[in-house]
Amino acid sequence: MSGPSSYDASEGAAEQPSLAALETRAAEEALRTALDRVREDLAAMDERERDEPLDAGVVTVLERIAGAPDAPLEYRSIHGRIGRGSLTWSGLWHDPEQEGPAGRQLVLDAVRVLATEVVMPAPGGATER
Repeated sequence: MSGPSSYDASEGAAEQPSLAALETRAAEEALRTALDRVREDLAAMDERERDEPLDAGVVTVLERIAGAPDAPLEYRSIHGRIGRGSLTWSGLWHDPEQEGPAGRQLVLDAVRVLATEVVMPAPGGATER
């Protein structure tokens, strides 16, 4: 008879992963792969959007808010940099964090204004503001 010369029962048997554990790992890996693809797709969409001109209505609202005589100093500073060409409305819109809290707040203010100016369909198909 041949076999191991000694056996230590205190080590216990090596644990084999269960089918459920293997399925869980496979599902987690599939989910990670899918999330990576979603992140890549979102980054590509964001890049394409940055290349497109910003909607004229959005630009008008941003100009009106940041260029107002009583606008906060930070907004007027952003407006001035846009006028000098060192910043664009599209760049600000797509990445307001580049201008810190003022950039983020300006974009939020513009979104609020745009939300109130949405053309809503009236009964009978006519539109009203």
